[in-house]
Amino acid sequence: MPEDLESNIEGDKASENVTIIEESRTSTPLCHRSNNLRQGSCTKQQQRLVARLHELLQSNQEVDKHDFCSVELASKLSVNRSFLFAAVKAVTGKTLHEYINAIRITKARHLLETSDDDTIDIIIEKCCFTSKSTFYRLFGELNNMPPAEYRKNFIH
Repeated sequence: MPEDLESNIEGDKASENVTIIEESRTSTPLCHRSNNLRQGSCTKQQQRLVARLHELLQSNQEVDKHDFCSVELASKLSVNRSFLFAAVKAVTGKTLHEYINAIRITKARHLLETSDDDTIDIIIEKCCFTSKSTFYRLFGELNNMPPAEYRKNFIH
């Protein structure tokens, strides 16, 4: 297991959320560990499906749609919607919507780190959040600070 994931596995809620984001970057997602799920309760088939989902989200820009459709995603992955939801939940501990939002927040972090010219409002739009309040809430939950502070800390 990569060191950055190992250090975040056992921690508070924010650490678990960061772990999920870090896992979403890997090609083979790891089973989520929480009190609600048995350790290792996901199958290799579910791990492969979530890895394929992640690749699809990255390559087809599905995550960049405001109105992504879970039925369409499941169809592209040749599985039914219920199986996709169950696999994402078992592997990441998050719902499909939460998983996609975590990927969007990861993209926002990257934009905050690399694009000094984009305002936070532009970054919110680029990451396809339809609500500023949702973006700010999720960003704060996953990073323990608001986006402006994150950018300031990263630049300095």
